[in-house]
Amino acid sequence: MCGIAAILCRDTRLYVREILAMTRSLAHRGPDDSGFIIATPQNLIPAGDESSKVTLPNILSLENQSGTAFLGHRKLAILDKSPQNHQPFLDSSGNYALIFNGEIYNFKELRHSLKQKGIFFKTQGDTEVLLHWLIQYGAEGISSLNGMFAFIFWDNIRQNAIAARDIVGMKPLYLGYEKNFSCLASEYKAFFASKLWDLQINESAVAEYLWRGKTAQSFYTNIEEIPAGSFIEFTNGIAKPAQKYRKVLINNNFEIPTRAKTQQYADEIRDKVIQANLAHQVADVPIGLALSGGIDSSCLWAASRQKPTFCFTVSWPNWNKDERHFAENITQQSDCRHIFINPTQEQFLLDLPDFIRAQEVPTGSLSVYAQFCLMRAANTAQVPVLIDGQGGDELFAGYHRFYIPWMAEYIHNKPSHFARELFQQRSFSWVFEYLSTYAEPYKSIIKSLHPLAQWILLPYSQRKSNRFFSLNTALFDSLQVSSLPTLLRYADRNAMWFSIESRSPFADDIPLISYLFQVPGMFKIQHFTAKILLKHAFQKELPQQILMRTDKIGFEAPINIWMRQLPFPNHNFHYSQKWLNISNLEKEWELIKRKTPAALLWRILSVLYWEKYVLSNYGANFQT
Repeated sequence: MCGIAAILCRDTRLYVREILAMTRSLAHRGPDDSGFIIATPQNLIPAGDESSKVTLPNILSLENQSGTAFLGHRKLAILDKSPQNHQPFLDSSGNYALIFNGEIYNFKELRHSLKQKGIFFKTQGDTEVLLHWLIQYGAEGISSLNGMFAFIFWDNIRQNAIAARDIVGMKPLYLGYEKNFSCLASEYKAFFASKLWDLQINESAVAEYLWRGKTAQSFYTNIEEIPAGSFIEFTNGIAKPAQKYRKVLINNNFEIPTRAKTQQYADEIRDKVIQANLAHQVADVPIGLALSGGIDSSCLWAASRQKPTFCFTVSWPNWNKDERHFAENITQQSDCRHIFINPTQEQFLLDLPDFIRAQEVPTGSLSVYAQFCLMRAANTAQVPVLIDGQGGDELFAGYHRFYIPWMAEYIHNKPSHFARELFQQRSFSWVFEYLSTYAEPYKSIIKSLHPLAQWILLPYSQRKSNRFFSLNTALFDSLQVSSLPTLLRYADRNAMWFSIESRSPFADDIPLISYLFQVPGMFKIQHFTAKILLKHAFQKELPQQILMRTDKIGFEAPINIWMRQLPFPNHNFHYSQKWLNISNLEKEWELIKRKTPAALLWRILSVLYWEKYVLSNYGANFQT
């Protein structure tokens, strides 16, 4: 993983100090090296700074050098750590440059294909392969990539750029634009550091977050996220509309599962999970596993031909949801060094400023802090790469909400079969949940009934919930739009704050994803049991205690306990007083803490901490 930043201009401009500031703000993402390129209509000029591991002119010595593009890179060395792999990476002609964040898992196959075309390689990693692939095929070649990536490819002959992200958005890339230039960067911090324009807070996003607990909008009106699975071309610094480079085919055919067909799918899935896991374990540094004790991370352990040397598990002693015993059950017969992390409320209060700064925007749940602690433990143990089970719920229908589209698909196609299966259950709660969900659009939603209504000053932003009538369609929406991208952003910020590369074989492996969306949805939930295919795939390696779990909670934190003890933030709020009834909140805080659900309480606190630790640091650059 790395941090990337770029300024692409309509004409020649002086932005040396700005690209330096942007790149330095991303130093936590890449502590191992730094580099820059200034592109002029005539040539590409490499430069460095005090963090560069190769000898280059200091970029400040080029302060008066104008250019049409300014590229900056911070490197976390994972593959081919030699100085020859320095970025921005230039080809031998000096006409093309690449800044790249992520890993291309099929780079060896692409390398072999390029070698057959007579291309010579001087490094062993994936960066040089990606550069030559883009030189050969341009944007049309992006669909051949299997990996997690965000990159900016600069063509100095045509004076244009291509920026792209992987299919689910594992790697972040943001775009900000003005009439004379476009800016791109891995995090909002780089835009703050550039001081090129006033960043405007998107109050619609703040409102949606407060009312709904989540938003897909940017929190800033003039910075947007390049969509997952998309690329954007820039000519003379001007962005063209984003384009999708790959279409995942979704099989919505209805089919009643059979035992034989279920096992056939499970066997194929097993092979693909093993191959995906193997590809994600390619690195020249130690690799660990984030092991929660649930089915996803346990299957990744089972899929490893060589078991991880390190495993990391968040544990909450003396809490009834502690999962330590499940995780220990997986590793007890191995030589793995199993590290348990035990966050405390006292440590959380100390970590709070850094946690908020790392995340950059309000988070949906305090449980994200558990992952923050896990990444710090990996950094302390000097394990720069962590494998995790993110994406397993989206591929294999692990969330409770997926029962709704599964039932809708079942009822629409085979109501009599569904009725027989339903009456075999001891509880009819499924029916009530189904009816409640599909009656939602017809309910009159009264703002005053919302538990936070008296505290939120922003208008209620009601959004119609998506209703899916096939399970696979719902799963794909969750994978690429409504759920996983947010979780991946949390993971990216937590990991990179501690210079850790987080890899998720379930989330971004194209062969695995493509295959699973060709498997009919009815095979993924059977007899009101989720993740059937994944459980069948690894049933021989995993203990029944793991396979039969129905209480999996992820890296959850004891927020119901912690929220009741947090004081009201001490700060002279400027922005939040336009969004929340600050005076009454502060006055009645002790009563509010006792009566308000913890998850809702965190929404208020998260916005307040966002102002205190992020917005206040850059107040001169903000407008509302």
